[in-house]
Amino acid sequence: MLYLVMDLFFYNFTPYLSYLFLLNINNKSLVYLLALGILLDFILNIWFYNLILLILLYLVKKYFLKFNYNNIFNYYLINIGIVFAYFIVSMLIFSSINIAQIINVLFINSIFILISYKINTSNILFSR
Repeated sequence: MLYLVMDLFFYNFTPYLSYLFLLNINNKSLVYLLALGILLDFILNIWFYNLILLILLYLVKKYFLKFNYNNIFNYYLINIGIVFAYFIVSMLIFSSINIAQIINVLFINSIFILISYKINTSNILFSR
């Protein structure tokens, strides 16, 4: 929920578009994502949009994207792909796509994905 609160602050107080709550798809259960989707739909007053999209992203990641997430390159590509897919679908449904917004999303979310990788892998041993 910390990522959701950070996203709400970023949306309300800065011009940056961050999707930090999507980083929870890595290590959370489906029940948690259902609750998160319902909460987001309630806050944003967009019924069933985030709920359906989060379930689809979770299922795709669980059953089709099976990579070694200890590798920073795989971790970054999968997470930025999920963020970019969420952003593109949202912009196609609710507004038009702007190249400045795409750069903004890729830059800001890249920074946070790399920070979250560093935080999440603090207890991974890189020796054989």
